[in-house]
Amino acid sequence: MTPWLGALFLVLALRGLVRAWARFSPPELETEEGTTEVGPAPPTPPELIPLLGLPHPLSPFGVAILGVAILGVCDLSLAAAWGLVAAACVWPWLLRRRLRATDTRELTPEDKAGPSKRLRLASVRASGRMDVLWFYALPILLPSLVLLVRARTWRGALFSAACVLLPLALVLVLARRKAAAAASATLASALLLGLWGAVPRSDPGAIESRFLSGRPATWTPAALVPEEDQFQLGTFVLPLLDAHVDWEQSVRVRQVFGSIYDRVAQDPDLAGLPSALSATYRDMAGLELPRHAYFYVPEGPAPEGGHPVLLFFHGSLGSFQGYLAALRPLAKREGFAIVAPSYGSGLWRREASAQRIEEALALVAADPRLDSARVVAVGLSAGGSAVSRVGASFPARVRGLAFLSPMIEPALFAEPWRGRPVLVVHGTRDRRISARFVEGAVEELRAAEVEVRYVPIAGQDHFLYFADTERVNAALGDWLRLVVPK
Repeated sequence: MTPWLGALFLVLALRGLVRAWARFSPPELETEEGTTEVGPAPPTPPELIPLLGLPHPLSPFGVAILGVAILGVCDLSLAAAWGLVAAACVWPWLLRRRLRATDTRELTPEDKAGPSKRLRLASVRASGRMDVLWFYALPILLPSLVLLVRARTWRGALFSAACVLLPLALVLVLARRKAAAAASATLASALLLGLWGAVPRSDPGAIESRFLSGRPATWTPAALVPEEDQFQLGTFVLPLLDAHVDWEQSVRVRQVFGSIYDRVAQDPDLAGLPSALSATYRDMAGLELPRHAYFYVPEGPAPEGGHPVLLFFHGSLGSFQGYLAALRPLAKREGFAIVAPSYGSGLWRREASAQRIEEALALVAADPRLDSARVVAVGLSAGGSAVSRVGASFPARVRGLAFLSPMIEPALFAEPWRGRPVLVVHGTRDRRISARFVEGAVEELRAAEVEVRYVPIAGQDHFLYFADTERVNAALGDWLRLVVPK
């Protein structure tokens, strides 16, 4: 995101602050005997219907909180600016609340002794401060409770506990429980600080998480929460975002990837490896993507000319470490290195992806441990679009193209790839990318005289590589030995 756009957000937040302050008027306070009016009557407060709309979407406090929540995940440089906006908005908001509270001094001692709690609640509701609770605390609280129940790691559980304590502190502030609010906020801060100290900052083994531009975040939620817990939480949202995934399939995804991440936790080269999922969130927010790639090179001396390379392109929603857990046993068995570039949320069909693909090929050529003359491009799901572009734009730099549960675009590469090897592995029950579509693409490639080996796997869906990793790796290994003989 450009500095100009960040400055625009800051101006909008400050503008909301000024407008909200200008609209201030003391609220009506109800008592048991009737209504006591203090100052001019405010507008009727909106009906509070949780999660259906934002009564005050441009209120300064709301803008600041939403900005920190979004940019704190996506962009380190702007998160600090949003934090300053939050501080500038919160203190006037608290001062405004204190001014409203002084209006109750005109009530009689009997009124203060009796319905004081009801009066305070009426004041809070009339001022719109309940909107803060409903619409800015609950969106943090609800997913945090889900993660607290479903977290697979202690770091994920502690982060969700901190995210439960923060909205609780806000509720306690509204209830004038200052000591409890301070204790809740202090405990949440201590948990977050401890998690920050536990964030992986180096590669634990033979797999390298290499940032070619920028540096990995260490204090955003994408860094504080382990990747498997981020994925676990995302599966609960997936049916709401993807028409091809229902609740039954989301349960299956959790089970399938749970076994994959169990493998990650037991692998000393993967456990504790810094995650690259922050690039996914940045891509969703339209921000500049970091240049990143995972590297794996087999142990021991390299063969003459270097190790052959699997150039792997990830699918939608980012470069998961689970991909490496599934692919590395094959690479280790066959003596291949892995270079897996990251490209945000995996939208390889964009024109800008060509630069990232060419950069990945250049990384292979620049590493003396790798043999740039023996490269095979492998793409899973949306990564098939990247492999299609490799075949179209860089046919001389790769030996073969492999597609797994793929988005395949034969019109792009059929002509330059005539007479050359292609592997397609697909599940017959795939609803996201139908078997009919893939079979049509295979026939189109065969009609263009491309040497296609098609391996349909009966009964498997779009997640077949993780549900039946051994069978897919066996098919891929048999084909690799033909394409890149030892």
